[in-house]
Amino acid sequence: MSLPKVSLIVPCFNEESFIAGILLDIEQQTYPKELIELFVVDGRSTDKTRAVYKTTLDSINYISHLIDNPDRIAPIAMNLGIQAATGDYIFIWGAHASYPNNFIKQMIDLALRTGADCVGAVCNTLPRINSPKGTAIAEVLQHPIGVGNASFRTGIEVVKEVDTVAFGCYKKECFEIYGVFNPQLARNQDIELNKRIVNNGGRILLDPNTNCTYFARSNFRGLWSNNFGNGEWVVKTAKITGQFEALSLRHFVPLLFVTGLIICICLSLINLITQMLPPFMNSIFLSPIFFYIFVIAMVSARISLKNKQIKIWLSAIFAFAVLHISYGLGSLKGLFYRKKI
Repeated sequence: MSLPKVSLIVPCFNEESFIAGILLDIEQQTYPKELIELFVVDGRSTDKTRAVYKTTLDSINYISHLIDNPDRIAPIAMNLGIQAATGDYIFIWGAHASYPNNFIKQMIDLALRTGADCVGAVCNTLPRINSPKGTAIAEVLQHPIGVGNASFRTGIEVVKEVDTVAFGCYKKECFEIYGVFNPQLARNQDIELNKRIVNNGGRILLDPNTNCTYFARSNFRGLWSNNFGNGEWVVKTAKITGQFEALSLRHFVPLLFVTGLIICICLSLINLITQMLPPFMNSIFLSPIFFYIFVIAMVSARISLKNKQIKIWLSAIFAFAVLHISYGLGSLKGLFYRKKI
Protein backbone atom coordinates (compact mmCIF):
# COMPACT_ATOMS: atom_id res chain seq x y z
CA MET A 1 0.00 0.00 0.00
CA SER A 2 1.39 3.40 -0.99
CA LEU A 3 1.92 5.93 1.79
CA PRO A 4 -0.07 9.18 1.80
CA LYS A 5 1.38 12.66 1.50
CA VAL A 6 1.42 14.55 4.80
CA SER A 7 1.32 18.26 5.60
CA LEU A 8 2.80 19.64 8.82
CA ILE A 9 1.54 22.97 10.14
CA VAL A 10 3.56 24.83 12.79
CA PRO A 11 2.02 28.09 14.08
CA CYS A 12 4.67 30.26 15.68
CA PHE A 13 5.52 33.67 17.08
CA ASN A 14 8.95 34.63 18.42
CA GLU A 15 10.29 31.08 18.40
CA GLU A 16 13.94 31.69 17.54
CA SER A 17 14.98 29.19 20.23
CA PHE A 18 12.77 26.38 18.92
CA ILE A 19 12.15 26.76 15.17
CA ALA A 20 15.45 25.20 14.06
CA GLY A 21 14.80 22.18 16.28
CA ILE A 22 11.40 21.63 14.67
CA LEU A 23 12.87 21.77 11.17
CA LEU A 24 15.59 19.30 12.11
CA ASP A 25 13.11 16.97 13.84
CA ILE A 26 11.27 16.72 10.52
CA GLU A 27 14.53 16.15 8.66
CA GLN A 28 15.23 13.14 10.89
CA GLN A 29 11.83 11.52 10.35
CA THR A 30 11.88 8.01 8.87
CA TYR A 31 8.85 8.88 6.74
CA PRO A 32 9.74 9.49 3.04
CA LYS A 33 10.82 13.12 2.66
CA GLU A 34 9.20 13.42 -0.78
CA LEU A 35 5.84 12.87 0.97
CA ILE A 36 6.34 15.64 3.55
CA GLU A 37 5.53 19.31 3.23
CA LEU A 38 5.85 21.87 6.01
CA PHE A 39 4.02 25.15 6.56
CA VAL A 40 5.49 27.44 9.19
CA VAL A 41 2.80 30.04 9.86
CA ASP A 42 4.50 32.98 11.53
CA GLY A 43 2.71 35.78 13.35
CA ARG A 44 5.23 38.37 12.16
CA SER A 45 7.80 37.52 14.82
CA THR A 46 9.83 40.39 16.22
CA ASP A 47 12.84 38.22 17.10
CA LYS A 48 15.09 36.16 14.81
CA THR A 49 12.55 33.41 14.09
CA ARG A 50 12.39 34.08 10.36
CA ALA A 51 16.15 34.49 10.03
CA VAL A 52 16.79 31.19 11.84
CA TYR A 53 14.13 29.53 9.68
CA LYS A 54 15.76 30.70 6.46
CA THR A 55 19.23 29.69 7.63
CA THR A 56 18.08 26.21 8.66
CA LEU A 57 16.45 25.60 5.26
CA ASP A 58 19.90 24.76 3.89
CA SER A 59 19.97 21.68 6.14
CA ILE A 60 16.69 20.07 5.07
CA ASN A 61 15.55 18.14 2.02
CA TYR A 62 11.77 18.39 2.17
CA ILE A 63 9.40 21.09 0.94
CA SER A 64 8.87 23.97 3.37
CA HIS A 65 6.80 27.15 3.11
CA LEU A 66 6.62 30.25 5.29
CA ILE A 67 3.13 31.76 5.61
CA ASP A 68 2.47 35.21 7.06
CA ASN A 69 -0.12 35.47 9.85
CA PRO A 70 -0.71 39.17 10.57
CA ASP A 71 -3.55 38.37 13.00
CA ARG A 72 -1.15 36.57 15.37
CA ILE A 73 -3.94 34.23 16.50
CA ALA A 74 -3.24 30.49 16.67
CA PRO A 75 -6.48 29.15 15.11
CA ILE A 76 -6.14 31.56 12.19
CA ALA A 77 -2.56 30.33 11.68
CA MET A 78 -3.77 26.72 11.72
CA ASN A 79 -6.55 27.47 9.23
CA LEU A 80 -4.13 29.26 6.90
CA GLY A 81 -1.98 26.14 6.94
CA ILE A 82 -4.96 23.85 6.33
CA GLN A 83 -6.04 25.99 3.39
CA ALA A 84 -2.58 25.71 1.82
CA ALA A 85 -1.98 22.03 2.64
CA THR A 86 -2.04 19.45 -0.15
CA GLY A 87 -1.43 16.36 2.00
CA ASP A 88 -3.93 13.59 2.67
CA TYR A 89 -3.16 13.90 6.38
CA ILE A 90 -2.49 17.12 8.25
CA PHE A 91 -0.42 17.40 11.43
CA ILE A 92 -0.71 20.37 13.78
CA TRP A 93 2.61 20.68 15.58
CA GLY A 94 3.51 22.98 18.45
CA ALA A 95 6.75 24.92 18.29
CA HIS A 96 7.63 24.31 21.97
CA ALA A 97 8.01 20.60 21.39
CA SER A 98 10.26 17.87 20.04
CA TYR A 99 9.26 14.83 17.98
CA PRO A 100 11.07 11.45 17.67
CA ASN A 101 12.09 10.23 14.23
CA ASN A 102 9.28 7.63 14.07
CA PHE A 103 6.54 10.11 14.97
CA ILE A 104 5.03 10.71 11.51
CA LYS A 105 5.31 7.06 10.47
CA GLN A 106 3.71 5.79 13.69
CA MET A 107 0.83 8.25 13.44
CA ILE A 108 0.15 7.46 9.78
CA ASP A 109 0.35 3.70 10.41
CA LEU A 110 -2.25 4.01 13.18
CA ALA A 111 -4.48 6.30 11.13
CA LEU A 112 -4.44 3.98 8.10
CA ARG A 113 -4.95 0.86 10.22
CA THR A 114 -7.92 2.21 12.18
CA GLY A 115 -9.49 4.79 9.88
CA ALA A 116 -9.66 7.23 12.82
CA ASP A 117 -10.41 10.88 12.09
CA CYS A 118 -7.51 12.03 14.27
CA VAL A 119 -4.64 10.29 16.05
CA GLY A 120 -2.10 11.55 18.53
CA ALA A 121 0.67 10.43 20.85
CA VAL A 122 1.37 10.72 24.55
CA CYS A 123 3.02 14.05 25.26
CA ASN A 124 5.85 13.96 27.77
CA THR A 125 6.60 17.21 29.60
CA LEU A 126 10.11 18.48 30.27
CA PRO A 127 11.30 21.82 31.70
CA ARG A 128 12.72 24.51 29.44
CA ILE A 129 15.23 25.22 32.21
CA ASN A 130 16.65 22.21 34.03
CA SER A 131 16.26 23.36 37.63
CA PRO A 132 14.37 22.05 40.70
CA LYS A 133 11.62 24.58 40.02
CA GLY A 134 11.44 23.73 36.32
CA THR A 135 11.43 19.99 37.02
CA ALA A 136 8.67 20.38 39.61
CA ILE A 137 6.47 22.33 37.19
CA ALA A 138 7.01 19.75 34.43
CA GLU A 139 6.09 16.90 36.79
CA VAL A 140 2.94 18.67 37.99
CA LEU A 141 1.81 19.27 34.39
CA GLN A 142 1.72 15.53 33.72
CA HIS A 143 0.34 14.32 37.05
CA PRO A 144 -3.35 13.35 37.43
CA ILE A 145 -3.67 15.67 40.44
CA GLY A 146 -2.45 18.49 38.21
CA VAL A 147 -4.21 17.81 34.91
CA GLY A 148 -6.97 15.34 35.77
CA ASN A 149 -7.77 12.57 33.29
CA ALA A 150 -6.02 14.14 30.31
CA SER A 151 -4.63 10.85 28.97
CA PHE A 152 -2.31 12.49 26.45
CA ARG A 153 -0.47 14.05 29.39
CA THR A 154 -0.67 11.35 32.07
CA GLY A 155 0.06 8.46 29.68
CA ILE A 156 -1.61 5.19 28.67
CA GLU A 157 -0.51 1.59 28.03
CA VAL A 158 -2.61 0.63 25.00
CA VAL A 159 -4.21 2.50 22.10
CA LYS A 160 -7.51 4.01 23.27
CA GLU A 161 -10.22 6.41 22.16
CA VAL A 162 -9.97 9.82 23.82
CA ASP A 163 -11.68 13.20 23.69
CA THR A 164 -8.60 15.16 22.66
CA VAL A 165 -4.90 14.86 21.82
CA ALA A 166 -1.99 17.24 21.55
CA PHE A 167 -0.38 17.83 18.15
CA GLY A 168 -2.94 15.74 16.30
CA CYS A 169 -2.74 14.07 12.89
CA TYR A 170 -6.03 14.66 11.05
CA LYS A 171 -7.51 13.27 7.87
CA LYS A 172 -7.75 16.20 5.48
CA GLU A 173 -11.45 15.54 4.86
CA CYS A 174 -11.97 15.77 8.62
CA PHE A 175 -11.91 19.56 8.28
CA GLU A 176 -14.49 19.41 5.51
CA ILE A 177 -16.82 17.24 7.61
CA TYR A 178 -16.43 18.83 11.05
CA GLY A 179 -15.11 22.30 10.16
CA VAL A 180 -11.80 24.02 10.85
CA PHE A 181 -10.46 25.66 14.01
CA ASN A 182 -12.73 28.33 15.47
CA PRO A 183 -10.96 31.67 14.74
CA GLN A 184 -12.68 33.29 17.75
CA LEU A 185 -10.83 31.06 20.20
CA ALA A 186 -7.42 32.46 21.07
CA ARG A 187 -6.94 29.35 23.24
CA ASN A 188 -8.52 25.89 23.53
CA GLN A 189 -9.13 25.85 19.78
CA ASP A 190 -7.70 22.34 19.44
CA ILE A 191 -9.72 20.99 22.38
CA GLU A 192 -12.91 22.52 20.98
CA LEU A 193 -12.33 21.06 17.51
CA ASN A 194 -11.52 17.63 18.91
CA LYS A 195 -14.65 17.63 21.07
CA ARG A 196 -16.64 18.72 18.01
CA ILE A 197 -15.31 15.70 16.14
CA VAL A 198 -16.11 13.28 18.97
CA ASN A 199 -19.53 14.79 19.71
CA ASN A 200 -20.50 14.32 16.06
CA GLY A 201 -19.51 10.68 15.84
CA GLY A 202 -15.84 10.96 14.89
CA ARG A 203 -13.01 8.97 16.47
CA ILE A 204 -9.79 10.22 18.06
CA LEU A 205 -7.16 7.69 19.10
CA LEU A 206 -4.19 8.07 21.43
CA ASP A 207 -1.12 5.91 20.77
CA PRO A 208 1.39 5.04 23.54
CA ASN A 209 3.87 3.50 21.10
CA THR A 210 5.51 6.81 20.32
CA ASN A 211 5.51 10.17 22.05
CA CYS A 212 6.42 13.79 21.69
CA THR A 213 8.01 16.12 24.22
CA TYR A 214 6.56 19.45 25.31
CA PHE A 215 8.88 21.99 26.93
CA ALA A 216 6.98 23.66 29.76
CA ARG A 217 7.51 27.07 31.29
CA SER A 218 10.01 26.82 34.11
CA ASN A 219 8.99 29.65 36.44
CA PHE A 220 5.90 30.25 38.53
CA ARG A 221 5.08 33.58 36.89
CA GLY A 222 4.94 31.90 33.48
CA LEU A 223 2.92 29.00 34.89
CA TRP A 224 0.44 31.41 36.50
CA SER A 225 0.06 33.58 33.39
CA ASN A 226 -0.40 30.67 31.00
CA ASN A 227 -2.90 28.77 33.12
CA PHE A 228 -4.85 31.87 34.13
CA GLY A 229 -5.37 32.42 30.40
CA ASN A 230 -6.26 28.77 29.86
CA GLY A 231 -8.82 28.89 32.65
CA GLU A 232 -10.33 32.11 31.34
CA TRP A 233 -10.66 30.67 27.87
CA VAL A 234 -12.35 27.52 29.14
CA VAL A 235 -15.39 29.57 30.10
CA LYS A 236 -15.05 31.88 27.10
CA THR A 237 -14.99 28.85 24.80
CA ALA A 238 -18.24 27.56 26.28
CA LYS A 239 -19.84 31.00 25.91
CA ILE A 240 -18.59 31.64 22.37
CA THR A 241 -19.62 28.22 21.08
CA GLY A 242 -22.78 28.13 23.17
CA GLN A 243 -21.97 24.55 24.18
CA PHE A 244 -20.48 23.21 27.39
CA GLU A 245 -20.06 19.97 25.43
CA ALA A 246 -17.21 21.75 23.63
CA LEU A 247 -15.06 20.94 26.67
CA SER A 248 -14.73 18.21 29.32
CA LEU A 249 -15.65 18.19 32.99
CA ARG A 250 -11.98 18.30 34.04
CA HIS A 251 -11.68 21.77 32.51
CA PHE A 252 -14.20 23.16 35.02
CA VAL A 253 -12.88 21.45 38.18
CA PRO A 254 -10.45 24.32 39.03
CA LEU A 255 -13.37 26.78 38.88
CA LEU A 256 -15.29 24.66 41.40
CA PHE A 257 -12.14 24.35 43.52
CA VAL A 258 -11.47 28.10 43.67
CA THR A 259 -15.14 28.85 44.32
CA GLY A 260 -15.11 26.40 47.22
CA LEU A 261 -11.85 27.92 48.46
CA ILE A 262 -13.37 31.40 48.51
CA ILE A 263 -16.51 30.15 50.27
CA CYS A 264 -14.47 28.37 52.97
CA ILE A 265 -12.35 31.47 53.66
CA CYS A 266 -15.38 33.79 53.69
CA LEU A 267 -17.31 31.58 56.11
CA SER A 268 -14.33 31.44 58.45
CA LEU A 269 -13.82 35.23 58.32
CA ILE A 270 -17.52 35.95 58.85
CA ASN A 271 -17.60 33.67 61.88
CA LEU A 272 -14.34 35.15 63.17
CA ILE A 273 -15.87 38.64 63.03
CA THR A 274 -19.44 37.89 64.13
CA GLN A 275 -18.71 34.94 66.46
CA MET A 276 -22.15 33.55 65.58
CA LEU A 277 -20.79 30.00 65.88
CA PRO A 278 -18.27 28.40 68.25
CA PRO A 279 -14.59 29.10 67.39
CA PHE A 280 -13.95 25.44 66.46
CA MET A 281 -16.23 25.96 63.43
CA ASN A 282 -13.48 28.03 61.83
CA SER A 283 -11.32 24.93 61.70
CA ILE A 284 -14.19 22.99 60.13
CA PHE A 285 -14.72 25.70 57.52
CA LEU A 286 -11.01 25.63 56.66
CA SER A 287 -10.62 21.84 56.82
CA PRO A 288 -11.00 21.37 53.01
CA ILE A 289 -8.04 23.72 52.54
CA PHE A 290 -5.95 21.81 55.08
CA PHE A 291 -6.87 18.55 53.37
CA TYR A 292 -5.88 19.97 49.96
CA ILE A 293 -2.50 21.10 51.30
CA PHE A 294 -1.96 17.66 52.86
CA VAL A 295 -2.76 15.88 49.56
CA ILE A 296 -0.49 17.99 47.38
CA ALA A 297 2.26 17.80 50.01
CA MET A 298 2.12 13.98 49.92
CA VAL A 299 2.04 13.87 46.12
CA SER A 300 4.89 16.37 45.96
CA ALA A 301 6.93 14.21 48.32
CA ARG A 302 6.56 11.27 45.92
CA ILE A 303 7.61 13.50 43.02
CA SER A 304 10.64 14.59 45.03
CA LEU A 305 11.60 10.98 45.81
CA LYS A 306 11.12 9.97 42.17
CA ASN A 307 13.55 12.66 41.03
CA LYS A 308 15.88 12.16 44.02
CA GLN A 309 15.88 15.90 44.70
CA ILE A 310 14.56 17.14 48.04
CA LYS A 311 14.48 20.72 46.69
CA ILE A 312 11.68 19.71 44.32
CA TRP A 313 9.26 19.06 47.20
CA LEU A 314 8.37 22.65 48.10
CA SER A 315 8.49 23.71 44.45
CA ALA A 316 6.01 20.97 43.52
CA ILE A 317 3.63 21.98 46.33
CA PHE A 318 3.73 25.56 45.11
CA ALA A 319 3.39 24.47 41.47
CA PHE A 320 0.21 22.49 42.20
CA ALA A 321 -1.29 25.46 44.05
CA VAL A 322 -0.30 27.94 41.33
CA LEU A 323 -1.69 25.67 38.61
CA HIS A 324 -5.05 25.08 40.29
CA ILE A 325 -5.65 28.56 41.67
CA SER A 326 -4.56 30.46 38.54
CA TYR A 327 -6.69 28.25 36.30
CA GLY A 328 -9.69 28.58 38.62
CA LEU A 329 -9.38 32.36 38.96
CA GLY A 330 -9.05 32.63 35.19
CA SER A 331 -12.29 30.66 34.80
CA LEU A 332 -13.93 32.92 37.39
CA LYS A 333 -12.92 35.94 35.30
CA GLY A 334 -14.29 34.20 32.21
CA LEU A 335 -17.75 34.09 33.82
CA PHE A 336 -17.95 37.86 33.34
CA TYR A 337 -17.15 37.66 29.63
CA ARG A 338 -19.93 38.76 27.32
CA LYS A 339 -20.03 37.30 23.85
CA LYS A 340 -19.87 39.94 21.13
CA ILE A 341 -22.97 40.03 18.97
